[in-house]
Amino acid sequence: MQQWGVELWDQFEPILALNRKDTACLESVYGKFMKERGEIEKEYSKKLKVLVSSYLPKESKKEKDKKDDETTQNRSFRLILQETIYQANQHEHLADIFAKEIYNSLVKKCEDYTKAAKECSKEKKKYDAEKAKSDQHLERVKVKYQRSFFDWEQAQMDYNKADASNDVSRNQIQKLAKTSDSRKNYCEQMKGDYAHELMKANETQKQYYYQYLPTVFDNLQALTVTRGNFVKETFMRGIQAEKQVVPIVVKCLEEMERCVNEIDPSQDTQLVIQRYKTGNMPPGDIQFEELMPGDTGDKYKTINKKSKSGAPQEHLYPRKRELEKKISVKEEEINKGQREIVGLRKVLETYHQNPSFGDKKAEIKIAGELEAATLKVQNMESELHTLKTDLISIENKLDAMRNRSNADTPKSGRRSASLSDRGSVGYGTISNSSNSSEQDTDSLGGKRGAAPVGSRWDDDIHSDGGSSNSDGSSFPPPPENFGVARALYDFMGEEESNISMRSGEEFHVTELDVDGWTKVLRMDMAQEGYVPTSFLEFLH
Repeated sequence: MQQWGVELWDQFEPILALNRKDTACLESVYGKFMKERGEIEKEYSKKLKVLVSSYLPKESKKEKDKKDDETTQNRSFRLILQETIYQANQHEHLADIFAKEIYNSLVKKCEDYTKAAKECSKEKKKYDAEKAKSDQHLERVKVKYQRSFFDWEQAQMDYNKADASNDVSRNQIQKLAKTSDSRKNYCEQMKGDYAHELMKANETQKQYYYQYLPTVFDNLQALTVTRGNFVKETFMRGIQAEKQVVPIVVKCLEEMERCVNEIDPSQDTQLVIQRYKTGNMPPGDIQFEELMPGDTGDKYKTINKKSKSGAPQEHLYPRKRELEKKISVKEEEINKGQREIVGLRKVLETYHQNPSFGDKKAEIKIAGELEAATLKVQNMESELHTLKTDLISIENKLDAMRNRSNADTPKSGRRSASLSDRGSVGYGTISNSSNSSEQDTDSLGGKRGAAPVGSRWDDDIHSDGGSSNSDGSSFPPPPENFGVARALYDFMGEEESNISMRSGEEFHVTELDVDGWTKVLRMDMAQEGYVPTSFLEFLH
């Protein structure tokens, strides 16, 4: 590589000015670029976070509880927003590197290189002063030599002129000869001094042009190379920082892609079912309500309203989901309490094994805390047992409903009218009473659940000693193949077709489940009506 000290020995000032200009670029150009680049990255990161925050509002406690029922579409979008936040964090990291670390290093190096250039300029001035001093000394010696030579030459001319003249005395001539010799000797001395100083000046000049000045130029060249390498490393540092961020950003994009691929509309439809399913059954067929002569308009309105009313809805699925959440929370609390009990027991054992470890009051305090924690866990376990019992009961009801949903839908008119209407003339369903008058005549004895007055059932009941109402009307015996059921819970019958029951009370089953309702007859055969099937336990 060519050296500046050899090739540019006479161009110090332009080279120094160029060096100062390039050094100033570290801060004014490169530093400014890095700082502005960092500000752009920071602004981009900030805007990304603002964008995400506008689409990801703060969640309430109720919304957090619903995350288990979150659709794949909503979950994917939420995760994409999270990955966007991670991307924003990477750009914020780049902003710190560009605007702070790299910019500050450029400013510091600019100061260092400026200082080094000043040192080179200072050395150049020092060497220039030494050379100027040597040149000045040589010039003074040279002037003395010239003056002595001219004086000797004049004295020699005076001597020669006097020696050639006859008017000058011999003594005068000898005196001029001595003066000439004296000045000649002084001139020779000055000549020697001049020669000596000239050698020294040449040596100094040689050192200046071949040693000192090249050193200064080489230092400037090395400073320029060092500065260039630093600029190179600085740019490479920014590039490497971006390259390190790129895999993370790519990973975020891959995670976003995975989230998008996990969107499952079919699964979301099932989540909608789980979220809004109540477990209630659709209402059964509308009963045929027969009007009798003398019924008023109010009676018609009551019948019409009762015909439109469905079975009571229990909303079992929401209750089941709520119980499962409560059980999960309670189990976590119990596990936490059990860990606390284990820790207190270890501390108490430590006190028992090492009585000198603590005082008696501390031991009594720990024992009290252990007893309180144990009692608390026992209470929570009792509450957990109650919750699980309620959950099992609801699951049994849901199982019964699922079993019923697998059965065929009963024909219209399965649910019969009240017991007092069973023996009335013309009793029947919409399907068998909306026909011609001939069909109405057949309904007196040919339809299920209708028995004409004075039929064989009445004869059988009276002949067998069966029970009867206070007004003398008798009930048909319950079918034996339907068995007996016991009430699991209390039930208040609000509709005319329902009957009330208390937990533990037993009934004859006169009609199996239809739309979640079973028809039963009291054991004393005093009242018959519908009760919820899920409230019954079938004995035999």
